[in-house]
Parts: sequence; structure tokens; C-alpha cells
Amino acid sequence: MSESTLEIQLNPPLASVMAHLSYDASPWVDEFGDVHGDWDERASNKDGHIGFQKVENGRACYVLLQHADYDDELIGSLTLPHDKVFITLRRSRNGKEHGQLHVEGRDFYTSDGRPWHFRGYTMHYLINQMWNGADLDRVLDEPIELGANVLISIGLHCSPWKTANGWRCTPLEHPDYFEQLGRLFDRCAERRIRIAHAPLADVQFYPGDIQLFWLRSCAVMRGRWNVIARKGNESAHNGWNEHDFRYPNMQGVLTSQGSKGGEANPVEPYLDFCEFELRRDIPKMFVDAPLRQLMDGDFPGLATRRPTVSIEPIFFHHMNQDHVGDQRCTDPRVALELGVLTGLCAGGGFGASDGLDCQRLQPVARQCAEEYFRGMTAGFQRPLLGD
Repeated sequence: MSESTLEIQLNPPLASVMAHLSYDASPWVDEFGDVHGDWDERASNKDGHIGFQKVENGRACYVLLQHADYDDELIGSLTLPHDKVFITLRRSRNGKEHGQLHVEGRDFYTSDGRPWHFRGYTMHYLINQMWNGADLDRVLDEPIELGANVLISIGLHCSPWKTANGWRCTPLEHPDYFEQLGRLFDRCAERRIRIAHAPLADVQFYPGDIQLFWLRSCAVMRGRWNVIARKGNESAHNGWNEHDFRYPNMQGVLTSQGSKGGEANPVEPYLDFCEFELRRDIPKMFVDAPLRQLMDGDFPGLATRRPTVSIEPIFFHHMNQDHVGDQRCTDPRVALELGVLTGLCAGGGFGASDGLDCQRLQPVARQCAEEYFRGMTAGFQRPLLGD
């Protein structure tokens, strides 16, 4: 059989785009981004050109293009000889997460053995979006754009204030609650972003069977590669006790005792990772942020000796008082410094008033978010001395 050269020209003309060619069937990609099938592989050059030599004429072939910042592009059923193929790549709206995490010492690690930093984005009312008619993809776009790799959500909302202001969300109002919770996790997985979910909050106001709610929530979280399990939010304020709720077998999902609130140390026994809430006044906040690394394992008496996440530091907004009267920070320099210091520990969560409500950030808060994640990326240096 005669052979030809298959030429592909990319727009934009990117280098290092991987092209996979298969004759028998289109290549398929697993959750780790690995390509399977009977394929040959080439990378584009600096001019965005890819050339496959000795491609059989008269035989249908498929080419899959992959780049971390762009959607996978499949060119289907090409039959050579063929003129040069011109392809316009589409910038990806998805994150880059895949595979279950595990813990080694005081850090998270990916399934392929790389240190992983908890770059969280707080969206406490994310579960509410399943019934309020929101475009969930639009809700997920902004944290992915900012570089967050995990969303921080809460499962139960039934305080008098939330009830009065339209934020109530429990299985009593929504009989399909747990099915929708699963769909939320599924969509986050499809968008390649993790979700650190805390079922318990407002427990003192919940008239249903809280243990049943807990166990059913765990059943939905169990075994999902993109879920990180937290028992709940601020137990000291939300009517629950860590020792009253035990995880069943979570099938590889990492677990914590949840957050205590009010600068309280994590509750023992420590699980896979721990959470801590910084005081939100400056300069004490800046003293506490690197202290989390000390707690991670450097000094006896403070050590959790496992990943410790700064789960809910100072919150940001475009004004110093938000729409419900809470005080917020508007200074991007504070966000940057906090992000850099948070890079010393296992991670943290950015919080903004609009983000809590799953709304897009206004310009000042958006700049604060950009600086926080820029600082986190710069501050996360591994291995640490002594590791």
C-alpha cells in the first residue's frame, strides 16, 4: 500500500501540542488524560505544524490533539492522500484535576505522585444552584478561570436567617436532594475540578433525622475521585459535635473532622487532613498563616503531622461592607500576601461575598482573587526543608 505525509497546521500556532494518530478506531482518553488505542504520537513544532510520515493511503485514520490549556480536538475519518488539515483549537473551560488524592506526611499527593496544593474557592451555597435555575457551568467557570482546583461547599442550610432570605436547602424541601448532590459532584468531575464538601451546618435548626442525612451524604461522596470529605462547617457555631458523626468506609475519599471555627485547633483524632480558621484581623492573620506550617509538623506540641488547610481566612468584596452587613477586605495586597503565606502549608480557601452566593465577582474582588491564587502558586514550594 502506498504512503503519504499527513500535515496538520494549528491555529493558534502552538508548540508541544500532542497529536495521536490511530487507524482502527478513534483514540479514547481516560480520567488521567492517558490516550488508549493503536496510535502513533507526534508533537507540534514552534510554528504549530505537525507532520505524520508514512501514513497509509486509502485507509481512514483519526487524530486526537491534546494541550493542557485547550479542549481535546478529534479529527475524524481522514483518508489519505489529503491536503494539509487546518485546525483551530478551542481554549478549554475545564480544570486539570484527575484521579484520587492521597496523603504522605504533611502534604497531599496526586495519583501520579506529585505534590498537590489545596487551592480552594468558597461556594457555600453551591448545592442550592441545583434548584434555583442557575447555569451550573457558568457558576463553575470563574473559579476554574482563577486557578482554583477545589470548591468548598456546605450541604445543609436551614438557619432562621437563611430561611428568611431564600437560602434554605434541606432534603425536607427537596426529596431529590441526594440525587441532585450526586449530579453536582458529577458535573464538577466533568469540569475537572474537585469539591470539598461539608454536609453538616445549621444542625441545631434541622428538624429531620440528622444521622440519616449524614450517612446518606457520605454514601454520595464515597468513592468519587473528585470529592474531599469534610464533616461540616464550624462545629462550635453550627450545632454539631465531631464525635457524634463517624465516616463509613469512604473508598479512598480523603476525610477531615471539618472546621471548628474561631481560631480553635483541629479536633482529635486527626483524620487524613486537618482544617484551621485564621483570625481575620491584621496583623494576627499574617502571623497565623505561616504558623499552619509549624502545626503541619515542624515543632512538637503543635504538630498535626498531616496536611493542614487554612479553610476560611479573611473574606473579600468590592466594598468594606457586603450586602448582608459583614465586614470584608478590598485590598489586593492583603490577598497576595495571604496567598503567599498560605503556600507554606497544605493549602487554603479564597472567600468572597459574591462567591459564597455563587455569583461572579465584581472587579475589586476579582482582582483580590487573582492576587490570592497568584500568591498561593508562588508560595507552594516543595520539598520543604526537613522533608
